[in-house]
Amino acid sequence: MRLTDHRRTEIADGRVRQSVTVSWTGGEHDLWLEGPTDLLGTADDLSGFTTMAMLPAMAAAEDLQVDGAISAQLSHGLGEVAAIWSQWNPRLRRPQITADLVNTGASHRPEANTAAYFSRGVDSLYSAVVTRTEVPSPQRLVFVDGLEPTHSPGVAAAEARLAGAAADAVGLPVDVVATDARSFTDRFRGWGDSHGATLAGMATLLSGGVDTMIVASSYGALVPAPYGSHPLVDTRFSTEAVTVEHDDVLFSRVGKVFALVGSRPDLLPHIKVCFFHDGTDNCGRCPKCLHTMASLFAAGALDQATLFPSTIDLDEVRAVRLAGIEKVANFLEVARTLPAHGFGGELRAAMLHAVRCSVRPTNRQLLGRAVDRLARRPARWGGPWLEPENAVDHGFTVNARSLLVEGTPFGEHGRSAAVPSPATQLRPRGPGNDRGSNG
Repeated sequence: MRLTDHRRTEIADGRVRQSVTVSWTGGEHDLWLEGPTDLLGTADDLSGFTTMAMLPAMAAAEDLQVDGAISAQLSHGLGEVAAIWSQWNPRLRRPQITADLVNTGASHRPEANTAAYFSRGVDSLYSAVVTRTEVPSPQRLVFVDGLEPTHSPGVAAAEARLAGAAADAVGLPVDVVATDARSFTDRFRGWGDSHGATLAGMATLLSGGVDTMIVASSYGALVPAPYGSHPLVDTRFSTEAVTVEHDDVLFSRVGKVFALVGSRPDLLPHIKVCFFHDGTDNCGRCPKCLHTMASLFAAGALDQATLFPSTIDLDEVRAVRLAGIEKVANFLEVARTLPAHGFGGELRAAMLHAVRCSVRPTNRQLLGRAVDRLARRPARWGGPWLEPENAVDHGFTVNARSLLVEGTPFGEHGRSAAVPSPATQLRPRGPGNDRGSNG
């Protein structure tokens, strides 16, 4: 995979577009980010685009040739991220990255500024208003147009306007940027895998007005499973100019809902989590909507979140099939907050039914497994939470299932490629470092 032809194009109304041509075996794409002139950095390095391209390169089993310069700090971080990703999913090949290395200092930025991505989801609303101790609270918000492929142009424009209204309620200014990143990354991996690197890459492109970008946490401390945006990974995409921060994992999504209900109920009418339909409201039927509605019901505030249906369809809840350990854990956590009697008890039973059906194989799958054994071929276990198996989080799930169910680590996926290279530097034994270790 190769990054070439870096361009900066003035558009109109104080906006500018940065773009680069990404080519790989059998394809080519013009990858771009557009935003306010004072927000997009003027530096000519390709750090942000390289970050966005690394996972596609690993998925395509290609090295990454950058015809230009990238941050020296980022270069080191990308090597660490590649090692983490290849442990999560051994199918991902660690690439050789070739680029000129520079120190992308922050001298071009007029003043320091902390920003947070803002989509009107529970995670981003919480990140916009929570009080922090170690990381500065955001001084501005960034809404990204183009990350929801189901949105028609009219809905996308309305989403940007509604993000502005929600930002007004928060009390912070919001900048709108646009990108075609998903039309590139979706060729190689699902958005669950790609979104962390994509958001981090865009953050480093916004160095004209941002020195710290907060990426809202998707899961709390209960779920340390692999995911596209992860506390072990996001900060490693930082450059000398922009620090990427994975936000606090103290609360999971249900905890964030309770926090918003308790402290900022005025934001509940702005919550938009659904990406399954072309609309500015929530469908109320998809797993994400149902999880959020159940959380709001548990907090006694479903009626205040007016972009959701006023009632929860229990049949829809029972029919949900959860893909991945982390989503199962999230459903279980919400179920624990529900009362045991009344509608809350019925909702709890429906959610537990969905969990059981998600983690158990169907009769058809069990029959296929028996046929595989009789035919002396590797047995399948294709429950809905294990597909697609090549995803980062689902690959981890497959490996865990293989060890727990079949007693075989890594199943058919082979061993992780994340082993130290001969050039890996270790601190030599010396004074104070010569004591034995029990590890």
